[in-house]
Amino acid sequence: MKKNNFSEKGFDEMQILARGKGFKFAYLTAIIVLAVLTCLDELSKYVNPFSEFVITTWASITVFSIYTITHNAYDRINDTKTGKVVFSIFGITGIAVLAISLIRMSDLKENLLSHISVGIFLIINCAVYFIYHFVHNDNED
Repeated sequence: MKKNNFSEKGFDEMQILARGKGFKFAYLTAIIVLAVLTCLDELSKYVNPFSEFVITTWASITVFSIYTITHNAYDRINDTKTGKVVFSIFGITGIAVLAISLIRMSDLKENLLSHISVGIFLIINCAVYFIYHFVHNDNED
């Protein structure tokens, strides 16, 4: 008989519930962001379809990430060094994307908004992770 390893890893129904709510909020965020960007596109003509897709996707990922981090919905991310590595990479990548976007501003033209927003969303994910764990002292090694 195979033993259930879910309880050993801290997996429970509360994590499933938190992830479900996180997906719900991410989906609502995608709808709202897409509606706002569509209105902006009609008004300004500066938002191209690529930017709409990228910004909507990363806004949703960020909302989901923030919700699941603050509700401890992922044990492997919250309780191990994996989370520190993943979110450090997010932060470093976000800073790099922002820097490259600002350096190559004239080359990016209509895609500048999407590049800057991706950098900001990556940095927000990183900041939320480290601030949450610093405040809640979950970083004890």
